[in-house]
Amino acid sequence: MNYYLNINLDDIHPEGSRHIADCGGDMEKGVFGYVVRLIDEFPKLKFTLFVTPNWIYKPGNIAPIRWLKKLVGLQDYNIWTEEPFRLDKNKEWCEWLNEFVKKGNIEIAIHGLYHYNICYPHSAEFRDLPYEECKRRLIMAEEIFKKAQLSYTKGFRPPGWGISEGLFKALKELNYLYVSLDPSACGISDKDLPRYRISIYKGLVNIPQNWDIKKGAVDEAIEILKKYRFLSAKGHIQDKYGQDYIGNGLTEESYENIRNLLLEIEKEGINVKFVTMEEVARKFRDLLL
Repeated sequence: MNYYLNINLDDIHPEGSRHIADCGGDMEKGVFGYVVRLIDEFPKLKFTLFVTPNWIYKPGNIAPIRWLKKLVGLQDYNIWTEEPFRLDKNKEWCEWLNEFVKKGNIEIAIHGLYHYNICYPHSAEFRDLPYEECKRRLIMAEEIFKKAQLSYTKGFRPPGWGISEGLFKALKELNYLYVSLDPSACGISDKDLPRYRISIYKGLVNIPQNWDIKKGAVDEAIEILKKYRFLSAKGHIQDKYGQDYIGNGLTEESYENIRNLLLEIEKEGINVKFVTMEEVARKFRDLLL
């Protein structure tokens, strides 16, 4: 029996450590170096990177101040006003990332347009957006990828878990193959959207994230892999973004956790195939529909 494994990371864009945080902009010299080290040791490993084509989100104040402002009806947000991380303004970075795509180790999927919502929570870009606006943003996101000549697949993970019925309608109309949702974070019941296994949701293949690269235990990952045949190791490119503590970014700790998992899989002789999300979605789509 075959088993499948994918590692997927959110929030990749050209921002480097000279700004708020290294979100991939420092390339191999920064946190992306962990990706390179893993690929060097496990050459068949595959990552799905959820890239935001025009990241403008800036974290606001610390949590207590945010809550106080929300209580009295005030907004707490900032944005990058000159669009410094728009992909087509960072073509050298896109060319560098494309090299990993060409080698087959990296798949690029879409993570919103701006990763920003004027309403709280400010990272939940598509929360309650109507169909027309969702479609407009998805089309614009794809146009930026094309102008930047950065290869991408028709896969989508909503920033900040913000969703709407209009979003799913737009994704379907624009022929997206898969989404990757967290049921509880998106406000969807486990009955409607299984947490651990690949399923169909709103006519799209849903690829779960069922193991945390930093907090997940190796024995837990092995159990999930054996039970569901698919392990989706989820994390973020950064562990902390300004005042936003994420907690499962690429760090030495999460790198070692992933590496220990891969070594344990080899030790147990589990027949694992490394896949992109697009590959696993195409494989399971006809079985599920």
